[in-house]
Amino acid sequence: VLILWHGNIDSLPLAYGAGYAAGLVHLAVGASLWRVPKSAPSLRAVLRNIGELYLANQSGAVGSLVDRHVQSYVPAGGVGAINYAAQIVNTLSAVLSFREVFIVPLAQQEDRDVRLERLVCGLALVSVPISALVICFAPDIVTVLLEHGRFDQAATALTSAVLQINALSLPIAAVSTPMFRMFQIVDRIHLTHVKYLISAVSLAVFGYLFVGILDLGVRGVAWMQVSSAVVGFALLMHLVGRCGIQVRWLRVARYFLFAYAVAGAAYLAGVLGASSFENSWVR
Repeated sequence: VLILWHGNIDSLPLAYGAGYAAGLVHLAVGASLWRVPKSAPSLRAVLRNIGELYLANQSGAVGSLVDRHVQSYVPAGGVGAINYAAQIVNTLSAVLSFREVFIVPLAQQEDRDVRLERLVCGLALVSVPISALVICFAPDIVTVLLEHGRFDQAATALTSAVLQINALSLPIAAVSTPMFRMFQIVDRIHLTHVKYLISAVSLAVFGYLFVGILDLGVRGVAWMQVSSAVVGFALLMHLVGRCGIQVRWLRVARYFLFAYAVAGAAYLAGVLGASSFENSWVR
């Protein structure tokens, strides 16, 4: 769609629509919906589950509204820096979700606690070094990806500062994804509302603290988002336990500490190794 019609911004939603339509056709053909097995759940149960999940996802919009409200108090250039940094971090978070392939093993009831614990430990070992890499080379990453046209050095410096702060949330986002999906696996979708609403409240509180009281501006928005992610992770730890899934968090903490220790050493080595190069592409 975009190759044929790219003269107007209206082509963008058309491209998304065409892509989703193609995906729907592909899934419908592969799902063999016309072959309903005798053991299939009733249509009422399926619709109830879909309705609960839909309403739960809509409650997530509350947090987005609070986030955008806080961002309205920073200059226009600051909003751009926040969103550019968010694009980079969200892309890395999507990669670290591994297309949520973990849903299949976690759906098995046997040793579900052990599976989730091993998954969280593994994600910690993967995501913490990536977070350290982004923090170490944030200015160079932004320069290579974004510094052209009207995106000047001042915009690069501001976006880099926001990116370094937001990168701290990468490990949290990585390990939170499988924990969050547990609500669907164990059919406790109502807990999704709790997670979203508490996140919205924490965004409002930290936004008032960092942007309103401390007047940190763009960096305050970044710290608000990271702090809210920490609160959300702590809440997920509690809610997953309420679902009957017991994770040995002290063991998980040891993996995190090990990953941070190694990533810290790698950070120092990276800074020293790249210090002799001035060009961002070379670095």
